[in-house]
Amino acid sequence: MIGYEVWMDSAQDGFYKKVFDGRNQPGVMSFVATGLKTGNAYKFKIKALNFNGAGEFSAPSTFYSCLPPADISPVQFVSATETELTFTWSEAIQLNGCPLQKFVLHIDDGQSDLVTQDVEPHTNTYSIQNFGLLKEYTLQVEAVTAAGSILSGTSVLTMANVPSKPAPVLNDASVTNESQI
Repeated sequence: MIGYEVWMDSAQDGFYKKVFDGRNQPGVMSFVATGLKTGNAYKFKIKALNFNGAGEFSAPSTFYSCLPPADISPVQFVSATETELTFTWSEAIQLNGCPLQKFVLHIDDGQSDLVTQDVEPHTNTYSIQNFGLLKEYTLQVEAVTAAGSILSGTSVLTMANVPSKPAPVLNDASVTNESQI
C-alpha cells in the first residue's frame, strides 16, 4: 500500500473530484475538507493505491457540514382524557445547519420499559392512547440530525379526564329562610 486518494462530490450531482492525493503517504488515514458551506451534504469516496495502480472506489459516504442541534424545550401539556394524553413541543430548535431528520419521543410510565417513538420532523404534537388512566408519564423529546441529537428536559404529565359532573344540590326546605338558601 502506497497511499490513498479522497474524491468528493460537492454538488450532489454524481461528479467526483479528487481532493486529496496521498500517494507515497501510506500512514495518512485522515483528510480535512475545507471551504464547505454550512448545512450542505458532501459525498466522499476513497481509492487505495499500491505499486500496481489504484483499486476500486469505496462505497460513497455522506457527511453534512454542520453541528449537532441545540436548545430544544421540554414537552408541554395540551389535553387529557380517559384514553388519550396529548402534548406538544417547540419547533424552535437550533439546528446548526443540519436538516432535522426526526424527533424521538421517550415515554416512561415508571412501571414498564421505556417506550421510544419516532415522529416525522414536520410534526410537533403527539398523543399517547390507552396507556393507563391516572398514570404519570415522564416525557422527553429528542431532535435528531445527521450531526447528532439533543434530548429535551423532562416533563411529567398525568393521563386523566376532567372530573365528572357533580350530583345536583338537594332541596331541603327546612334550612331555607328569607336571607339564606
